Amino acid sequence: MKVLLAAFVGGLFVFVWGAVSHMVLPGLLGLGELGTAQDRASEAALLDAMRAAFDGPNVYLIPGVGYDSPDKAEVQAFEERQARGPFAFVVYQPTGQAGMMPKQLALEFLANVLAAFVAAVVLSCTRCAYPTRVLLVVLMGVFAWLSLEASYWNWYRFPDEFALFELIDQAGGWLCGGLMIAAMVQGKEA
Repeated sequence: MKVLLAAFVGGLFVFVWGAVSHMVLPGLLGLGELGTAQDRASEAALLDAMRAAFDGPNVYLIPGVGYDSPDKAEVQAFEERQARGPFAFVVYQPTGQAGMMPKQLALEFLANVLAAFVAAVVLSCTRCAYPTRVLLVVLMGVFAWLSLEASYWNWYRFPDEFALFELIDQAGGWLCGGLMIAAMVQGKEA
């Protein structure tokens, strides 16, 4: 029962941290509005071009894939386009949806609670002091960042500022959650 309660409370703290960090950290770190179009005209032109170019919902890499072609000239042309740039990683959805929908918030909260449950289960198997248990939860957040966001930064050229923001967001969130989870889940007796 302690693990479930710790998962709920820890997930709640991570969820609240996420809300605060996304509203406050970009300004504090001088990141501005990451990834937003600079003006409405360029946004409209870009959206019209995507509607014309993309078949449907998917993740698109531009320039398109070319390494798998049996034609060496086509592979060389692809490599030249890659080197010349620009490059884009586009998550495209042809239909819209309102932002900050209750369903999205509920799913985010559920994901945070489930992740906190994993952290609580791990801590329940440990025999270490409170600061070490908190550190373990923070390291779980850093592990998540290294296994996903660092790969996006490396392979898909996510901007350095975005990757740094995500690292701070993950570590900070799991520090907040870890403080609560570690206080509620004592671990095995020595």
